[in-house]
Amino acid sequence: MIIPHIIDQYAWNNLVSELGIGPVGIAISKIKSKNLEPKILDLFLNQSYKIKAHKISKKIKEENYKESLYKTIVE
Repeated sequence: MIIPHIIDQYAWNNLVSELGIGPVGIAISKIKSKNLEPKILDLFLNQSYKIKAHKISKKIKEENYKESLYKTIVE
């Protein structure tokens, strides 16, 4: 869960939610215990977040950009 403060954090907040890997965070200026507590409980108790995050992590681990990165730097 992201607690957005500035700039790109709002976009990451939306992306986390859209990917189903966490709840939509609350803007720092709007945090109150009554609206933060349910979000934290959801984050820890919702197993689908963990499952989806694990699937994404597997895809990321399979990425291999060594050759294209090398070509970009050397050429």
